[in-house]
Amino acid sequence: DDVPPVAEAATALAREAERPDLEAEALMQGGRALAYRNRHAEAREWLHRSLAKARAIGAHQAAGRALRLLGVVATNLGEMEEGLRLLEAAADEHRRINDREGVAMVTGQVGALLLELGRLEDARAPSEEALAFFVETGHRYRQGVMLTNLARIAMEQGRLEDALELGSQALELTEAIDDAEGIVAALHGIGDAQRLAGDEPAAHASLERALADAR
Repeated sequence: DDVPPVAEAATALAREAERPDLEAEALMQGGRALAYRNRHAEAREWLHRSLAKARAIGAHQAAGRALRLLGVVATNLGEMEEGLRLLEAAADEHRRINDREGVAMVTGQVGALLLELGRLEDARAPSEEALAFFVETGHRYRQGVMLTNLARIAMEQGRLEDALELGSQALELTEAIDDAEGIVAALHGIGDAQRLAGDEPAAHASLERALADAR
C-alpha cells in the first residue's frame, strides 16, 4: 500500500516549503485515505498529527475537518459516544469562523449518529438544521441524505405520514440527480414506513424496487 509513503512525501514537501497549512492538509488526506482502507489505528495517528498542526497555526477550518474525520473513525470502530464528542468539537471549530458549510456537514453527521444511538428527538434538530443549509445552497445530494435520515427519524417516532412525505421527497430528489445509493436508501425507508402503516402491497413494491436497483 503506497498511502503512507506518498502522504509522507507530501508532508515533507510542505514542511520544506514552510507551509504548515499544506502540511496539515497532507496529513489529513493521508489519514482520510487510511480510514477509507479501514486502517483505523494508522488513520487516527495521521489525523491527530493534522489536528495538532492545524491548531498550532490557528487554522480552525482544518482543525474542524480533522476532528470530523476522527469522529467518523471512532464511529466506525463502534465508539459512538467518542465519535459524538469529536463531531461536536468539530462543529465548534467551524462555528468559531462562521463556516456555515463546515457546521452543516458536521451537524448532519451528528444527527445521523444520534439516530443510530436511538436518541431520536436529539437527532431531529441537527438534521433539520443541516437540511435547511443544503436547501439554501442548492446541495441536492446532501439534501437527499438529510431527507432520508429525517424520514427514518419520523418513522422511528411513529410519525408515519411525515416519514412517507419526507421519504417521497428524498426519492424524488435522488432520482433527479441519479444518485443510485440514495434512491435505494429512500426506497428502503419508504417501504419500512408503508409496512408499519399497514400497506403491505406498497411496502413490498418499494422494497422489491430497492433490491432491484441495488443489483
